[in-house]
Amino acid sequence: MPIGLEDASKLPKITEALLVRGYSESDVRKILGENLLRVMGEVERAATLAQGGPGGQ
Repeated sequence: MPIGLEDASKLPKITEALLVRGYSESDVRKILGENLLRVMGEVERAATLAQGGPGGQ
């Protein structure tokens, strides 16, 4: 883990650092939340395909 991010309680430091560097609140939301939701959706789709779901074999 990076120095200063030893555990989950330190994650707000990421938000603070992004804002200090000029990212908009909208961009920060995308970086921190929307990306996670996108990845979770892709994982769910891959699991469905691996189980022979729609589009699978």
